[in-house]
Amino acid sequence: MSGVKTISLTQAHQFPITFSKLKTTEVEADMGCADLDIKIMKDDEGDLGNLWPENAIAEHENYKEIKVLLKERKQEIIAQYCAHDD
Repeated sequence: MSGVKTISLTQAHQFPITFSKLKTTEVEADMGCADLDIKIMKDDEGDLGNLWPENAIAEHENYKEIKVLLKERKQEIIAQYCAHDD
């Protein structure tokens, strides 16, 4: 595989693994973002109810309605979670 580095157990880092304060902060921020993403998706699923597309596939007869609802939801999410530099 291109770009993938494999190491043997003898080359592996010693345990426990330690991270720099900067890396720990990055990981914690990523975890917070992932938690927020999951919350938003669950909220979206609840808001759409039976219109929620199963397996990411919208039923043909619901497509236009779902598209409008998701566009509205996108604007709500942007207003709620995105910082504005005014």
